[in-house]
Amino acid sequence: MSPRDLSETYLVKLKNATPEFSFRRNDFFSPSKCPKSLQKNLSANSWTSKLFHPEIKQLLTSTSISKAEYQRLVKYWMPFGFKYHKNFTYEELTEVLRLFPKANSIFDYTRWKVQPECISCAVVGNGGILRGSGMGKEIDGHDMVFRVNNCIRRGYEEDVGNRTTHLVLMDRSLRFTKREDIPRDEGIKYIFMPCREQDYKYISQAATSNSPKLHLHVSTSDVRILHPDFIRYVHKIWENTKSYRPTTGGMMFFTALHAGCDSVSVYGMGFTGQYSEHYYDKEFKKYKSVKGSHDFQREVEILKHLDQDELIRWYKRDVKEFNQRLPLPGESLAPPMKSAVNQSQLTSRRQSHRRAMIRETPYQLYRNAPDLVKLRLRAGLSRHWSNDRRLRDGIKFENLSIPLS
Repeated sequence: MSPRDLSETYLVKLKNATPEFSFRRNDFFSPSKCPKSLQKNLSANSWTSKLFHPEIKQLLTSTSISKAEYQRLVKYWMPFGFKYHKNFTYEELTEVLRLFPKANSIFDYTRWKVQPECISCAVVGNGGILRGSGMGKEIDGHDMVFRVNNCIRRGYEEDVGNRTTHLVLMDRSLRFTKREDIPRDEGIKYIFMPCREQDYKYISQAATSNSPKLHLHVSTSDVRILHPDFIRYVHKIWENTKSYRPTTGGMMFFTALHAGCDSVSVYGMGFTGQYSEHYYDKEFKKYKSVKGSHDFQREVEILKHLDQDELIRWYKRDVKEFNQRLPLPGESLAPPMKSAVNQSQLTSRRQSHRRAMIRETPYQLYRNAPDLVKLRLRAGLSRHWSNDRRLRDGIKFENLSIPLS
């Protein structure tokens, strides 16, 4: 790109158009020609049309950075920019980016003699819901198969398939993965989500070093790096949450959603206590939701909405909470109250209860809270009581419970 291409004119400005909600435009974006493309469906849907912007630049390359662009992005903490505890300079960044292709897409269309009119994508998480599912053959039948992190296939092919065209990861993703379990399919693309300065070093080492200490050795032509603007767009526009960042699995899903897939089928994603955390767990392992790091609930809600509107296919198996219908805008799925008087009285009690709770200290909140709320407080907020301060971001109330956000 020329310096002009990196000017303010070429930013997609959303919401209040502040710098944080301004994202680099991909000048090479072209709409899908598939008659029933996911792009068309998402753009026509009343909910997703406000969120879906496939023209936002997805990949970070040497041609998409300049000193001015670096200065624009160094204001935001990684992975949403280049700010980090240890200074990560423009020179260090460009030294890494020069190693890799100036690609505008995560797809390598040259692998096909004839490109299919419509591209089907399987997005495969590592959830325990896949164990015993028998979905492997269906997964492998897609044009593109996305996997994430420690995606062990050996011994689980019947349930999770064997093909991988894209692996989404960061430097810590493969710490516990055996070398023989890292996907190395012909033409595979490794999509990195850098979350700290060390990630950029890891990416360059994986492509240039022969050190046996490294689990991953890749060809420079197979590396793609997600643009900080794209990660920030997913976090601010789609997830709209105060959590630290999207999950790596969540970024895998949104990458496929915006990359040019004409249909997306999701497997092994969502978080439930009904199945073990991972399909490869030797013993049952209950997943732990750490809201400060990731907003798992929000990501599940997005999957639910998209699946309910038939924009994606989501393998939900027999998980009750996955199969429960979400309310439409303005609709409530709660059972009606017995009478209008009871509803009015309940609303009044709730309002007075909230006002009383707002005046209380965290200790008083805990002492007077219902048992269920106490359990939720004990689960993750105890560190905030010791000095008797309000919770970090203030306490929000919904009905008579205290959410953890």
